[in-house]
Amino acid sequence: MSNSSLVVVLTKLKELGLLGSDASVFKLIGPVLVKQDKAEADANVKKRIEFISAEFKRTESRIKELEEKQEKQRAEVIKLQQTYTQELN
Repeated sequence: MSNSSLVVVLTKLKELGLLGSDASVFKLIGPVLVKQDKAEADANVKKRIEFISAEFKRTESRIKELEEKQEKQRAEVIKLQQTYTQELN
């Protein structure tokens, strides 16, 4: 899942928390909407929010790691270019 789609899901999950305690909550199971207990829905939402938050952290960590690797590679290429240029002269 991309970060933008995770943001959309996270926003929708947080909106569920805004519902009153007497609100009806339905779960889509196949082509049918089935009434779900609000407490059960809240528990599921909390789990999904935790999962999505962990996914964000993992993705951000991976991006940072790859950016650092890219910078090291860039520095190595520049060093090799300088060495090559010096050897030509």
